[in-house]
Amino acid sequence: MTPSRRHVPSIRASLTAAALTLLLGHPTPAHAQASPDCFKVCSNLFYKNVNAVMKCAYKGRADATIAAECGAKAGAKMQKNYVQKPQSKCGDLTCVAAYPSTNDVGCETIVFSTAYGGYQYFGLDPATQNAILAAGISGCGY
Repeated sequence: MTPSRRHVPSIRASLTAAALTLLLGHPTPAHAQASPDCFKVCSNLFYKNVNAVMKCAYKGRADATIAAECGAKAGAKMQKNYVQKPQSKCGDLTCVAAYPSTNDVGCETIVFSTAYGGYQYFGLDPATQNAILAAGISGCGY
């Protein structure tokens, strides 16, 4: 038995309703795509902190305590400016809200990862490794 044409519109309507339910059932992104101006501000802040962490590591090559203390200051600054301070260029979102993948784990990835981290660029001697580790744990802990 073949379906009559009368049932086709109701099947089409059911499929349309199901598709709309699926589409509307998924949450929309928490924020719109950030603007180029927001990217500029936030990327500058993010890399400024990573730079501060690496400077702390340099200062602490001979003493990991120095690296950790300096890194803690860098982390506190990042917490204030990147995580908590709303940015007008980002529609008054904080940078970490505009770019959630740059949370402290993203910072640690840049500092520690084999492909991009301090170990790769600054050598594998134990003093440098320890200093990067000491500064990075504190400096990326926002």
